[in-house]
Amino acid sequence: MGVICLLALSVSLDTLGISMAYAMKGVSIPWKTKYLIGIINMVFTALAVGFGYPLSHWIPSRWFRYVSGILLMVIGAKTVICVWQKKDTRDYDRDDSHSLDPMEGIALALSMSLDSMCAGLGLCGQSAGIYCFPVLTGFLSVIFLWVGTRFWFRIRAEANLLSGGILILLGFFRFFIS
Repeated sequence: MGVICLLALSVSLDTLGISMAYAMKGVSIPWKTKYLIGIINMVFTALAVGFGYPLSHWIPSRWFRYVSGILLMVIGAKTVICVWQKKDTRDYDRDDSHSLDPMEGIALALSMSLDSMCAGLGLCGQSAGIYCFPVLTGFLSVIFLWVGTRFWFRIRAEANLLSGGILILLGFFRFFIS
């Protein structure tokens, strides 16, 4: 269960960095949009876990460990590289209203859900506790969206770097140790 919590924390830290980036640009994320992003993240992660868990009955668990380990290391490396290259977040505030409306939030949520979906698929072959993972990612997304818009002062890069580092470590342990 500890790995599941750490993984949920790691994939949700991206949300913290994104919300800080928008706060620094003066773009607000209303509560309605924050909840929508959290729900979409939770639903897509649950679909990945729900799709992957039955597969674990036919595919040997070591294959899931290897594939998920590689996926986690790649996602983590991508995150770290983006921090080093100082790539900015994609701007989903299409109407320049300085507020993400629900439709703009859906586009943001879909792109943010990809990491969680990959991580959810990677958890296949784990215990039944994997069904907590989607709930944790959805909850943490909403919390980090709130925290990021409140406390955005200059820790964005460190949060994304931490997220990438955790994903690389989890991938390494998943691939080589567990």
